[in-house]
Amino acid sequence: MSCSKEQQTDSLWLSGDAAAAAAAAKDFSTTQWSPWSEWSSCEGIDTSKGWKKRRRSIISYGFVDDNETAEDTLFEVASCLEGGTLNSSEVSSNMNATCCVFGAFVEWSEVECEPACGSGRYQIRRRRRLQNPVPLPEVGKSGKENENENEKNEKDKSAKDPFCDLAKCDEDAAEAESRRCHDVPDCTSDCVYLEWTQWSSCSCSGLQSRIRKSVSGTICPDMNETQRCANASCKEEVSSMTYVYAAGGGVVGLLLLSGFFAFWKYGRTERQQAATYDTL
Repeated sequence: MSCSKEQQTDSLWLSGDAAAAAAAAKDFSTTQWSPWSEWSSCEGIDTSKGWKKRRRSIISYGFVDDNETAEDTLFEVASCLEGGTLNSSEVSSNMNATCCVFGAFVEWSEVECEPACGSGRYQIRRRRRLQNPVPLPEVGKSGKENENENEKNEKDKSAKDPFCDLAKCDEDAAEAESRRCHDVPDCTSDCVYLEWTQWSSCSCSGLQSRIRKSVSGTICPDMNETQRCANASCKEEVSSMTYVYAAGGGVVGLLLLSGFFAFWKYGRTERQQAATYDTL
């Protein structure tokens, strides 16, 4: 077997110099990527500052060690606000975060006092949610499998992520601060009421009540009234039941007395008959 003196080339072979030149040109990479995941949900996000994110994973690095450049292309970030832009300084420290990201609390000036008037008014503010959990990319799935997988709930897919504790996300989202409102405006009434209902029957506690409804107005006080009453219904019931029990007791007593008298009379007759037999 002899080899031709002509130069043999292999299109699948790359020399170290060729690979280095291509990598230096930044238009060549042997890294194999998974498909991009879906975008994280923008539900509940502060759209003025929040963002959505998607990620992919590296399947293999191939011939060239692309570690340094590949890590910068694992994530893509976009604003949750359509047409919005992102503040790079705000997201730069969270580029690799795949779970919930929270920002500062809402400004007090953006939170209303509750209730709208009267005493005991408070403000409650919560933290801004900037990012929801990022779903995992689908690795090694066919197109049909990817379509079926996309129909699943995004939260279920993100639950596969060992670095994202969904329970902790919910706990962080519930964190809040509260403070008392110093201004206490009076509850002025602009209400229009219907007529009062009739007073209710007197209760055992000696009270009766009545109500009315409003047909207009915002905060309508004095919707019910209560007053003391002299004759409680339970007292009348107790009195009537006492008469029933007394009457019933009288009847029972008469029956017992009649029975005792009959028994005594029967015994007397028996004794008289016995005395007559003895005389004979």
